[in-house]
Parts: sequence; structure tokens; C-alpha cells
Amino acid sequence: MGWLLCLCYLAAEVAVAIGSERQQHQVQHGPCRYTFILPEVEQCRPAGDFQVTNSLQRDSPSAPESPHTEPNWQEKKLETLESATENNTQWLQKLESYIQENVRSEMERNVIHTQTATMLEIGTNLLSQSAENTRKLTDVETQVLNQTSRLEIQLLENSLSTNRLETQLLEQTQEVSLNGKQNVWLPIFLKNLKNHSMMLQSTAESFPVEKEMLKFRDCAEILKSGVTESGIYNIHLPNSTQKTKVFCDMKTKGGGWTVFQHRYDGSVDFNRGWNDYKLGFGDPSGEHWLGNDVIHLLTTSKDYTLQQAYSQYDHFYIDGEDKKYSLHASGFSGTAGRTSSLTQSGTLFSTKDQDNDQCSCKCAQMATGGITFTFFLTVYVFPWQLRK
Repeated sequence: MGWLLCLCYLAAEVAVAIGSERQQHQVQHGPCRYTFILPEVEQCRPAGDFQVTNSLQRDSPSAPESPHTEPNWQEKKLETLESATENNTQWLQKLESYIQENVRSEMERNVIHTQTATMLEIGTNLLSQSAENTRKLTDVETQVLNQTSRLEIQLLENSLSTNRLETQLLEQTQEVSLNGKQNVWLPIFLKNLKNHSMMLQSTAESFPVEKEMLKFRDCAEILKSGVTESGIYNIHLPNSTQKTKVFCDMKTKGGGWTVFQHRYDGSVDFNRGWNDYKLGFGDPSGEHWLGNDVIHLLTTSKDYTLQQAYSQYDHFYIDGEDKKYSLHASGFSGTAGRTSSLTQSGTLFSTKDQDNDQCSCKCAQMATGGITFTFFLTVYVFPWQLRK
């Protein structure tokens, strides 16, 4: 559109310049006005010499002019105008081509400038995000390095202290064996050893961040690390990168039990479908089912003990979903009795929407719960829990 306006402006300028020398004729038609530029007609000259004579008019026509007579002035003027018009047309065509080229190159430059600005903006955003991520990563690395350095220093001090105590114990033992007498330093050494053990325990409790950084597979490993309080802890399952919250029983029969089902007040509805039991439901701090997928991953080593109420099985694990979470348990002992315990190994898991118990009585629907491996429990008061 810009180059058309420019072309019209130049045509108007040419018309003004030519109109100053030539005659113009304008026609008004509605809202439009048309201007015609006419060639200027020079003074007409007589066709021949004008002579006044009193002689009579000749009856016969005059003799024809010679073939070499020059063209009259109108023909010459017409040729001149045609030549000028052709030149003007060529000049206007060149001007139009030049304007089109300039407009095209200007549009290309605008497109390039727009794309460049967009790329610069994207590059700036990426650079800002990269700088922010780098800063966060640097902060995390600094925190980890600081915590690691403190832990290494503390461990080194504890190691040196332990070595000194071992040296003292060895010296005292040698003195006792050589002299055969009561060593007066032995009670002092034992007291120092006890104090040192208490100091180590308090030091370990003062580094909760370092404990949390350790990865435990189950509650038994958490118990071995020195934790003796029952509560909710994070465990890392085999072949999984996600953390899972579980309730650890650290009191029953030596502790280290991973609770995967707990019912005591009826606050949670256990009459659920297959998918709920697959993923788990409830809260580990109250009534809950840990989830068949989690139990399957937790018992893949097949080296776990199951305790249900007062029934205990020395070996327990379940298969994956492709095998309907088939139950495997052996080594029964306890006071609950067989009627409140599991059936034979190899039975399948059933819910109200997937009946796999191979029984026409539909145990899962009758028991209003999904935790039925082809068996019935009259009361779900005690938790089900696992331990290596």
C-alpha cells in the first residue's frame, strides 16, 4: 500500500510539471475527478504563401506537390508526443519496479528485525532461567557440602576418640592379665566408655538432616540405624525412586515392623474396589491400607515375617498385579488360631469389583472389605505388619 501511494504521488508531480506546459481537461464523474493532459497546439501556420491577386480562379486543379515535400508540423508534433509518452511510460515502469523492490526489501528487513527481537527475548528468558537454576543448584550444593563437612569432622573425632579408648582398654587388659590383680583404672575406663557412648548417641540425634538423607528399605533398617520411636518414616522401595510413607512399630516383639494395614475405629471405609487396594488409601498415622503394589515391591526378597493380631508367619510375600497379588505365607505360629488366620499359599486377592476367591459365596462382598485372600476375619482390630 505504501508503494502505491508513493507511485500516485510521483504521477501527480509529473502531471503538474507537464501541465505547466500543456493544456489540461478535467471531467467530474460522481466523487471521482479525471484529468486529461492534452498536447499544446502551436500557432497554426498557413498552408502556403498567401498572395492577393485579382486573377481569375483556375478551373483545373493545381499541380500535385512533389513527393519530396517535408511532413507538415502536425505529424512532427504527434511523433514527438508519442516518443515523450513512451519515454514517460518506460520511466514510470522503472519507477514502479524500483518501488516494488524497495518495498519487498523493507518488508524482509522488518521480518528479520521482528524475528531477531523474538529470538533475543527468548534467549534472554532462557539465560535468566539458567542463571536462576544455577543459583539454586549452587545453594543446594553448598548446603550439602556444609552438612557433609560437619558430619565428616564429627565422624573423624569419634573415630579418634574410639581409637584412644581401644588403646586404653588394650593397655588395661594387658596390665590385668600380667599383674593378676584388680585394676583400679578399669572402673574409670568403663565409666569413660559409657560416657563416650552416650556422647555418640547424642551426637547422632543432633544430626536429623544426615539421618534423613540415608535411604532405608523398610522399618527394620530404620531400627538398625538407632531409631527406637514408633512413628511415620520414609522408605525407598526396590526398583523405585519415589519415597513412601509408612508407619513403623518399634515396640512390638523387638520393633522394626512395617505396618501395611491398620483398622481400629472404623473411620475409614475398607469396602473399596480393586484400584484403591492397588494404590492404597487412608493415612499411615490412622486407619489405612498401604497398597498392594507397595507390599509387592516391599516383599520381593521373600524374606519377611507377617504378624496379624497374634498370628505370625515366618515367611510372607505377595506377587504382582499380573498374578492377582497372589498370597504366599508359611511358618504359622501364635495364639489367634487358624480360623482367624490366612488360608493356604497361592490364593488370590479379591475386592468387591474383582472376585478372585474361587468361591460361590463371594467373600469380598460378604466381608465388606477388599483384604480377603479367600479368608474371612470377623474383627480387624490389630494391625498387619511385616518385618525381616
